[in-house]
Amino acid sequence: MIQWNNLDMILTSSMKTMKFFSHNHKGVEYRNMDDENSVSLFDGNIIEYDMDMDEQGNLGMALLDNAGKLYYFFYDGRKWSTYDIHHFNLLFEEIKDLRIRFSMNDPIVIFSSRSHSNSNQWSISIFQKIEKNWKKTILTKVYLSANVVPYTITKDRKDNLYLVYLSNHNIVYDINLKVFHQQSQTWSDPIFLSNCIFIKYFHMDSLIDSLGGIHLIWIDKYKKNYCIKYTYRGSLKGTQSNPSIIMEFTEPLIWSHFYMSQQSIHIYGFIKDRVYRTSKQLKNTLGLSKWQQPIELDFDYDHLTLYRSLGNKKGYLANFILTSTEDDYRPIQIDEIEESSKNDFIKLTNHQNMEIQDHIVKKNHLESLDSYSDENKDLLRYKAELFKKNQQIEINQGLVKSLQGEVSFMKEEIRVLQDQHKKSIQLLNDTTDKYKKLHELLNQHNQIFESRLSQLDTSELKRKLEMLSQEIQKNRSDVLECLTSNKELREAVETLQQAGFFRKIFS
Repeated sequence: MIQWNNLDMILTSSMKTMKFFSHNHKGVEYRNMDDENSVSLFDGNIIEYDMDMDEQGNLGMALLDNAGKLYYFFYDGRKWSTYDIHHFNLLFEEIKDLRIRFSMNDPIVIFSSRSHSNSNQWSISIFQKIEKNWKKTILTKVYLSANVVPYTITKDRKDNLYLVYLSNHNIVYDINLKVFHQQSQTWSDPIFLSNCIFIKYFHMDSLIDSLGGIHLIWIDKYKKNYCIKYTYRGSLKGTQSNPSIIMEFTEPLIWSHFYMSQQSIHIYGFIKDRVYRTSKQLKNTLGLSKWQQPIELDFDYDHLTLYRSLGNKKGYLANFILTSTEDDYRPIQIDEIEESSKNDFIKLTNHQNMEIQDHIVKKNHLESLDSYSDENKDLLRYKAELFKKNQQIEINQGLVKSLQGEVSFMKEEIRVLQDQHKKSIQLLNDTTDKYKKLHELLNQHNQIFESRLSQLDTSELKRKLEMLSQEIQKNRSDVLECLTSNKELREAVETLQQAGFFRKIFS
């Protein structure tokens, strides 16, 4: 099984390579790759952390511990400094998908959150450091029925941030883009990239090439198969390619990521314990570039490890790297893959040159037809138009078949929703019937109680009450009599006291 701990991270700079890691979510440590001794950065239990590097090579880390405290760590090349950002109450909300990115030298912390009272409504929010304070902003909200990461974030060479995220669109999802412009310190309006119809195994990855082109892959579904889709946008204002299916399987894809070199782009797809790769040339002077047929990697998967990656990689861009050794923290077989891609590119170029030569021959042949009569020219023109129309018909037929597949999938989804609706109605009806039965049973018990109460003989109880009432009256009379006697006795005592007083005076 491929080793994958989402808390392990490889940081590469021009000077050194460092590994940051956490054992069972207990603390965070790091070490240089040429040193076996590690340094403890945080000792408490953690939920998540993420790191980034600013343009000066300083490090920033966002960390969320088990108590809900969100910290910001900053390393200036000499020492680490720690700052408190916020304290979440994890009894009432859940925080996940923690990321941090520098825009120039300003850190921005991104995360997903939801309230336990509304478990499927997620917010994608940021904490942005403004002078000495941290300002929280909610960027978007999305309703998710699956536990997936609803966004990915990357940046270009000018430190503009690119947030690609899911948003709801009827019963499916849209994949949109927002850009944080470093100069204006503002987020752009949403830019639509593609649709997404299946998110149970959803995962996406994005990179920005040296020319500002936006590359995006994600796991989706096509008809009944699972697939990885790819789209490219030359710039924010440029045209966007239609999403293309570059891998398709009958088994679920559980992970996908890619990396770009100066010459090519390489995409990986994981199915259980199997890994597939496909590649494509980035630079092609003829404007033609095709994805290779996916091939399965021939490796012992127990020795493969997937890491998060950041920093200045030499010769490639990547958010994740799959490696086979502990000493070389570069994408697996990167040298062999690049050499193979280069050879494939040469073969493709030769094939395209042959196509160009054929095109020249055909062009010369058509030019020789100028000597034909006007009637033959008209016939050739009609045949050419007929050929174009037939080609267009074939394209339209292919599009219709694709749409039919999508409609079939949507019908199946609607059927599932209808079945769930019927089950909900049946459950509601069953609950209503149970309530009615309980209500009837309660009425029956009330009637029985009233009947038994009416059958009780209360004459003896009334007789005892009358006797008690008479006794109370007698006691009241006795009390009044005692009070009267006490009054008379008090008056007699007072009379005697007065007589004794006068006797003392006149004696």
